[in-house]
Amino acid sequence: MKRTLLLFAALGVVGSAHAVVIDDFNTGLFTSSFGGNAYFTVNPTVPNAVGPLRYFSTFFNANPVPAQVFIDMVGDGKAYIETGPGVDAEVTLAWAGGLTSGTGSFGGGSLNANQFTAIPANFTGYTGFQVGYENADQNFDLVMGFIDTTNNVFEWSTPVTVTAGTGSVVVPFSSIDLTNINLASVDGVVFRAFMDNSQDVTLTRLNAVPEPASMVALGAGLLALLRRSRRA
Repeated sequence: MKRTLLLFAALGVVGSAHAVVIDDFNTGLFTSSFGGNAYFTVNPTVPNAVGPLRYFSTFFNANPVPAQVFIDMVGDGKAYIETGPGVDAEVTLAWAGGLTSGTGSFGGGSLNANQFTAIPANFTGYTGFQVGYENADQNFDLVMGFIDTTNNVFEWSTPVTVTAGTGSVVVPFSSIDLTNINLASVDGVVFRAFMDNSQDVTLTRLNAVPEPASMVALGAGLLALLRRSRRA
């Protein structure tokens, strides 16, 4: 029994080594409300994210009231996003190495890709992003992608629909134009949610997902170790 417990403890360590954390929302506290198109960055270092700079922006397609978009991170491993009545907004989060010289840490509108500096991050062997969420009171779409600082573009995925409630969705890298993206040295990562009238969602974690073949091989290896332990 003790061997089995020790084995599973070791497997937990092995398993955790196979995830790239985009953000676990445990650090870099932030709370703000936006009533118009604006951006804000959290710096210095956000240690439990893929890049030291965390960036937020909001873009309003419609806001007849006007109402607000609320974003809160209180260090409990969650990012709370809420839109007011009548709002149709795009909420963007991004992670990069920093800002280029002369770029302010907050302001109206949003930043261009070449206003970020590269992380860089290695996503070799990974095939998608996984977005964990809870308390989504409505369905909504999201996209993820990469920041290309050299060509000044955000390379977006095709939209993925988040179903109301609690769960997770995977955004495959295959749905992103990777022509100019070097997965071994990524400049930055970007997330965008398309939020409608009076909508709430809580993000719980963003990870990079390993190749399915790697996960199968890992599972087979762990099963073999478990059988060997039982025989012993």
